[in-house]
Amino acid sequence: MRIFLSYASEDRSVAERIYLALVAEGHQVFFDRTGTEAGEEFNRRIRDEISRCHKFIFLISPQGVERGRYTLTELSFAQERWLHPAQNVLPVMVSPTDLKLLPNYLKAVTILEPQGDVAAEVAAKLRRKGLWPLAGRRRALWAAVLTIVLGSGIAMLMRGFFAERPVVSIKPEEIIRIRYDGFGYHYYGPEGLHLSKPDYLDHNNVSRLVLLEDDKPLGPDHSGHKDIEDVGKGRYSHWIDDRNTEYVYFSTSDNSDPRKNGRVYSVTAPDRAEPPILMDPRKILKVKENVPTFGYRYKGPGLGLSNPNSQEQQKISRLVVLEDGKRLGPAHSQYGEIRDIGRGRYSHWHDGQAEWLFFSTSDNSDPTTNGRVYAVTVDGK
Repeated sequence: MRIFLSYASEDRSVAERIYLALVAEGHQVFFDRTGTEAGEEFNRRIRDEISRCHKFIFLISPQGVERGRYTLTELSFAQERWLHPAQNVLPVMVSPTDLKLLPNYLKAVTILEPQGDVAAEVAAKLRRKGLWPLAGRRRALWAAVLTIVLGSGIAMLMRGFFAERPVVSIKPEEIIRIRYDGFGYHYYGPEGLHLSKPDYLDHNNVSRLVLLEDDKPLGPDHSGHKDIEDVGKGRYSHWIDDRNTEYVYFSTSDNSDPRKNGRVYSVTAPDRAEPPILMDPRKILKVKENVPTFGYRYKGPGLGLSNPNSQEQQKISRLVVLEDGKRLGPAHSQYGEIRDIGRGRYSHWHDGQAEWLFFSTSDNSDPTTNGRVYAVTVDGK
């Protein structure tokens, strides 16, 4: 589930604990804003994140509802998306606050007032049936049908499959042909694209989105747009362009028209198989070079989640590096590219003597001082 966490800077400590608890539950959480400069671009990014989230959590404190605070701007963006906050907005009281100061929009739903650990209670609240995303309820309904029709054994297997791999169907009427004499089609959503961060510009190998044709994966993924258009045969790419338009650019397995061939197309993404393990900032070290570098070495908790790459097996590591809950990449990048280009590239490696993670941040800032949270996990197989 995609979650937007709105909080005042004075409440960052409690917000960080809530963020970590939600990430451990497998949610994608937009938490940190320090990497975005103020101004029109900042507003656009925040509005975009809120437009894509499933839940909006607002941390209530005297500072959070103070007139002129950006938290109230974020709340206005949420109100633009959902006219009523029910089922989508969760206000959480983190500091005693006069209810008269709260916007009416927040008072229209029950406010969570934790009696114990605030992070644990927020995570538990999102696990309750009333706050399941719609896709989750649909999967539960299909599991119930399968239990009746196919028997408990097969139904249990299918429940496990859908729980690990959320599948979102593509409606034929939402598919757009790109060129009359080409094999490429666009799918702009709105459903399913939230399952993974898209490829873009320098980050062209990070999307985990899988395109299915009658439940069979198409591919190769991350294909060039010209190859998709001119060759087709199941090639596809999940992309966001310089106009901030996100889409799947794809072809069918036999280059037929997906709107008319009678097949079912859907998207999914493998869930992470392990809860994230936080990096110990004290174990993140700047790589010492005679030239400027964006690379950092890490030899701390979490590397044991996956076998590392080596000279003999160069792309076996399943380790994933997260920056504030968002996947960095491309993985398996070359040392020189991480050092000289950065922008989230990383590699999990064993050089014959020691195992280490060599990585860069999304904007080439210093991971020990930029205020973001870094963690490692692995992709499911």
